[in-house]
Amino acid sequence: MLKEASSRPRAEVTRVICASVSRVAGSVMDEMFKIRNQNCKSGSAPPVRGALLYSSGWFVLWLEGQDGDVEALVRKAALDPRNSHQKLIHRSRGAASLTEPLTVVTTQGAGGSGDFGRRIYHFKEQVKQGIDHEPIAIWQQLSAPCLATHEHGRGPDRQIALVAAENNGPIELLSKLGERFGSQVVYQRFASGRSHSSDVGVAYVDMVATRRISRVQLVSRRALAHRMVRQALVGLDGLVLLLGREPSAGTNLATAVAACLQTLPARPAIYLVSASDEIAQGVGELLRKGVTNGSTPVQPMQLQQAQLSDFLLGRKLRGAVN
Repeated sequence: MLKEASSRPRAEVTRVICASVSRVAGSVMDEMFKIRNQNCKSGSAPPVRGALLYSSGWFVLWLEGQDGDVEALVRKAALDPRNSHQKLIHRSRGAASLTEPLTVVTTQGAGGSGDFGRRIYHFKEQVKQGIDHEPIAIWQQLSAPCLATHEHGRGPDRQIALVAAENNGPIELLSKLGERFGSQVVYQRFASGRSHSSDVGVAYVDMVATRRISRVQLVSRRALAHRMVRQALVGLDGLVLLLGREPSAGTNLATAVAACLQTLPARPAIYLVSASDEIAQGVGELLRKGVTNGSTPVQPMQLQQAQLSDFLLGRKLRGAVN
């Protein structure tokens, strides 16, 4: 679970996750923005905090608050004509995890509604068997793109994230990897609980070889500050920083990455890609000073641009330096 900025114990709340079939005819993202803006416009703290996901024709709603307030909102959501066939996935009392009035997430191109429905029923069957999970674990698995070649509940064998110092990351690299492995690029959008605020994006591609799945995520620098994006980065094996040619852009990226790493329960290996050894060394030093969680200091390794594709494919490299 993500670490909180405060060490004070969190209040115990009722936590519910339910899923339903979308009946939205037009843009689902536009409709979700309307819902977010309506719920967050007052500026006062709502009695229930929530997160709303759309993926493959399904909505997933995660709510936390006092029991009566949560149950009333679940009933209200079930009657909303924009969805139908509401199914309870999880209900428990425990520590709160949500920090915003309503966060919205969409996953596009993640597979068919049947695949996603099987994931829903997988969790429902586990509850019948007495197996339950923390809400955050359920959310992470349902919000991630479908892995049709893996069993339900199992994630990829290897996860690497790319973050570029420039505004636009190498989406063409993900497209080429997808073409090579017959896997489409999947896009996610995340919008925070601030009314009328803009959203941020993440792109994914999966590479399947010898029964192993390697997932590559492309994350914008701005997205690193979003709490739900940070949850999606839990379990990373490696984080690759594409530093570009401007020292100031590399410095800004190092600051954003250091803040993100402070919140992760386990620190991934850090790799730096830059045409300038000077920029890479400067960013590496900033990261070593800026990341203080855990007892082991961060030790970024430098990759040459020509090594990046082989690294993403999981091949052993020569010449990577600390």
